[in-house]
Amino acid sequence: MHVEKRSEFFIEQSKDPKMANLIHRVLDSYANDDWRGISSELQLSPSDVVVDIGGGKGALLEEIGDSVSARVLVDLPEVIDLVNFTEIETVSADIFSDEIPTGDVYLMSRILHDWGDSKCIELLYRIPKTARLIIIDRIAEPEKHGLLSLNMLLLTGGRERTHSEWMAIFSEAGWSLTAQSTWASHAIMHLEAC
Repeated sequence: MHVEKRSEFFIEQSKDPKMANLIHRVLDSYANDDWRGISSELQLSPSDVVVDIGGGKGALLEEIGDSVSARVLVDLPEVIDLVNFTEIETVSADIFSDEIPTGDVYLMSRILHDWGDSKCIELLYRIPKTARLIIIDRIAEPEKHGLLSLNMLLLTGGRERTHSEWMAIFSEAGWSLTAQSTWASHAIMHLEAC
């Protein structure tokens, strides 16, 4: 598959509604299992407006519940069409080109590994520097995550990254790590503007 097609994997798959539904059903299943109980690790306050960028069917925001002021789910229109929330605002958007809603805290869980470094940096630049940013993703251990990284590269043009690779991307996009913890084999990386 050509590299441009890989970088648009989710847009390409959205052209087949059955395939898109299957992909997001599977991703949501993993998210429901992995994010159960994660709220305390996110260090959110009751006054926060939390925006989940590329949040799929909203499993992470559902886990956060009403412990924050407002929750906003942002994803492609065909994903947003799969959900029906009363207490979570939904925004259909291309996260690389459409306006991103205003928030105090932005979440990106398991989405940056879907793209190459330049696309990650492009997306990170779009997040307002006045907000906090929480990235939840794997820290690659080559002997452990090599096959997963190869899978991401072939499907989407992305990959799993080492800690130093994450830090380089964050720095290039104007963000710095302020805290880090681990949950369900994923790093929770709290970032603020440099």
